[in-house]
Amino acid sequence: MQLMAPWVPAFTNSVNRHLESFPFVTLSFATVDCEGRPKVRTCIYRGFLFNDRRTNVLTITSDTRMDKIEHLKSNSQVEACFWFPKTNEQFRVSGHAHTLTSDNAEKFSDEVDYPLVSPGAIKNYSSNMDLASMGQMTNNTSERNDIKPTAQEWKDEMDSKWDALSGKLKASFRKPEPGSKITPEKRKLLDSITRGVDGSNEEDGKKNYSLVVLTVDKVDYINLNGHNDIRYLYERFDEDQWTEDEVCP
Repeated sequence: MQLMAPWVPAFTNSVNRHLESFPFVTLSFATVDCEGRPKVRTCIYRGFLFNDRRTNVLTITSDTRMDKIEHLKSNSQVEACFWFPKTNEQFRVSGHAHTLTSDNAEKFSDEVDYPLVSPGAIKNYSSNMDLASMGQMTNNTSERNDIKPTAQEWKDEMDSKWDALSGKLKASFRKPEPGSKITPEKRKLLDSITRGVDGSNEEDGKKNYSLVVLTVDKVDYINLNGHNDIRYLYERFDEDQWTEDEVCP
């Protein structure tokens, strides 16, 4: 239960090396709209869920009024692609994405079908072996529910990711609805927000803020180092187990 996947160390190393030269990590995030058409956009990677690599869950932030949030309501299947130019590595990550807001934090653990453990419970266990033993001991539903992340822990995670955002990005959540037709009034508001004279504070946009959590099921990793290119495919099974196969690049 909640054991670090075999692709995580390589991914973490790629992220860390990238951040030595760039201020943040971007990814292409693809969803499927209500008509079955793929939609992709660039997002900023916000780290592992609960800042714990053992979750194997990646996060991004989003305005709840964005199209991708509507897409996820009807189809949670997604794919994200990370490209690291410094090391010539690519990670294609497939799975499901779930939108965490202040409105659904109370029931979010029930919405996410993934082997996640409460950060508070993890503190009581000293190793992955302890966590595995805990998972084996919890054979009934009520016991499993007791070690899932709590509503307060989901809220704390939202706050932590929000606090890490820049003031400029926080201000973007106060802008008019994304994709809506521009009007003189909206143009004036956009200008006021840009100059910081719209009469609001950073917290006023938080009502439109959400944390999108990507629960990973498959990873396609390729390293094109120019000398000995390698490619590995990873796939999750039995909740917290992973296959690892080397394939031709």
